Amino acid sequence: MKRIAVILVLLALVVPTMAQHRSRHHEPRFDYTVTAGVSFNQIDGDDAGSYNKFGIHASVGTTFSLTEDTESPWRMLVEVGVMQKGSRVPQIDRVIGLTYVELPLALTYKMSSFRIGAGVAPAFLAQANVTDGGVHSQVTEDNFRKIDRFPAFLDVQYRGGDHWGINVRAYNSMLSVVDEAATGTYRIFRSNMGVFNRNVTVGVSYRF
Repeated sequence: MKRIAVILVLLALVVPTMAQHRSRHHEPRFDYTVTAGVSFNQIDGDDAGSYNKFGIHASVGTTFSLTEDTESPWRMLVEVGVMQKGSRVPQIDRVIGLTYVELPLALTYKMSSFRIGAGVAPAFLAQANVTDGGVHSQVTEDNFRKIDRFPAFLDVQYRGGDHWGINVRAYNSMLSVVDEAATGTYRIFRSNMGVFNRNVTVGVSYRF
């Protein structure tokens, strides 16, 4: 947990720095946002099929216009954040807790008060905690890959004013998040077998 606390402190320091940069240079092409909320998680291929593992997520990010036209509805989203994922498997009394540092990148389109987007969010495993029947399972923890290389996500944001907004995202790993899977499922192609994170997040955002 110490590593997670350090990451959150760094995020808290980055946000005001970015806000000062914006006010100092009056750069209209960029905006800066901090987001925090809850995550609803499952792991496809672990013999459990419900979003029954809850966590938290927090991020800071920016969007910027892809052209000199600052009124263009198309913008690029870049973030850095921390997200808790995992699953509960009641059949075998297994609880999987995974904490990732993620780097979401997305192309977004603004329509009135809504923003929709799609992209990828490469994620680096900061901490894994697995228990089977209440007993710590180091072997299962070590089987999780240090990088979730290709999680795709869809993003929807509603913003009623200049600052506050509500964000909903759906994540789905396209590549297996474990080195070896005794059982599992697949993504798109049957040859792409393994175990995959699937997550939904709901959060509140504040734009500077």
